[in-house]
Amino acid sequence: MADRSGAGLSLAIAEMTAKACHIRSGILLAAFVMMLGGVALASEVQTDGKVSVTQTAPLFAVCTDPVVQETLEQDFRGAHRGPDSGHGLPVTVTVTVNEKLLKPGVVLGDLGPGDPWVIAKLLRAAGVEPPPIGDTGDKHLDPYSEAARRQLMDPNDPTLGLRNYQAFKNEMRRPEAPRFGANGNASDEELYDRAIVARASVAGSPDQMMAVAVVHPRDDVRTAKELVAEEIANSILH
Repeated sequence: MADRSGAGLSLAIAEMTAKACHIRSGILLAAFVMMLGGVALASEVQTDGKVSVTQTAPLFAVCTDPVVQETLEQDFRGAHRGPDSGHGLPVTVTVTVNEKLLKPGVVLGDLGPGDPWVIAKLLRAAGVEPPPIGDTGDKHLDPYSEAARRQLMDPNDPTLGLRNYQAFKNEMRRPEAPRFGANGNASDEELYDRAIVARASVAGSPDQMMAVAVVHPRDDVRTAKELVAEEIANSILH
């Protein structure tokens, strides 16, 4: 009888342990999902503004980037709004694309013309700290000093923790000697995030739309550009 009771107790303990492990796994998964919910995923596109075009007007895309150009043309034709759709004279949609690795020495002006504050806002929404406005040369910005400065300037910023986390993560990727020195084996593309900034406008209209994507090292740049073009096309077509 004692042996049977002992076996039952062992089974009960095993079941309780399994349930506890399952609960802990569920809690960890939920925490991970919640964490992702507050972090911009790689190549998530952030936009500002809108370009308005007559709903039936044919659209002719002119872009400085071949991937964005090709994607816009495919989207316009897929919506039966290509330049040869036969609904009147086509409206020219001009998109300029600037891309830059966010490494020391880069400033907001390197990301092209336009309001630097809008670019900075979109970069923050994409999960990275924007480069400074003025030239800092090749001087590296200490993330701890930057975090303290941001805390003093805006202590109630709800994104402060995320931005500091991103800055510290980028610090871990910073090149260090000797592995990442002049004779190292890591390229800038493997170390720094890439900012893609696209500006869309149409002939005869003051409207302008800006779309920004951040590509992390080892993420696919072409996919990010396609997503940028999709955002621009969807904004114009809908």
